[in-house]
Amino acid sequence: MSSPISNPRSPSTFSPVSVVESPITAQKGQLRGTPRTVRDAVAELFNNIQEWNRLHISGMSIIQEITSKKLESINKKESGPNMFPEGLQVDCNKLDSICAQLESVVKKMEKILNNFKAIEQLEEMNKTGRRSIFTTWNAEKYVSAVKAIFEAYDTEVKVKCHIKENIAHVDGKDKMMLHCALWAHQPYVDNVLDFYLESMLKETGHR
Repeated sequence: MSSPISNPRSPSTFSPVSVVESPITAQKGQLRGTPRTVRDAVAELFNNIQEWNRLHISGMSIIQEITSKKLESINKKESGPNMFPEGLQVDCNKLDSICAQLESVVKKMEKILNNFKAIEQLEEMNKTGRRSIFTTWNAEKYVSAVKAIFEAYDTEVKVKCHIKENIAHVDGKDKMMLHCALWAHQPYVDNVLDFYLESMLKETGHR
């Protein structure tokens, strides 16, 4: 004979589901420990990407200056020393400085990635590797997202340095426009990275 089913609305039988509270709500006032470290690291990553965007736009202005000078030379069918019109070297030096700063940003991203890897190892040592640090993401998921972002920008900066090293020597309009387009469109930095970044910002309470 089966047991009678209790009334789910009865106060004597109702038992609330117990869930692990997120550190962001469990801690009052200033965050501490892993949540604080993760939140600060995500903010730093966001600031680095903002710095990259600023440098990318500045570099685009310089690329356009170089393109204008080079196309004028190409249209005049100039060759030899005339392939390097007046003012071109100054622009190339500016572009070199931009690329050096972009490389510095990527190195900072790599440092952030290494910090997240250290957090992941610490969580595993403490046998808390699968727990959510804020709402749904554990340390492994942060590492995966930051790694994808770092690797994309690391590849993109190599493309930009290639452009910087070759754009002054381009001798055809089509090649010139290709270099310009490659800088502008950043083929390795796609919308998926924006999704990762926005997800992390929301997870850590920045959004």
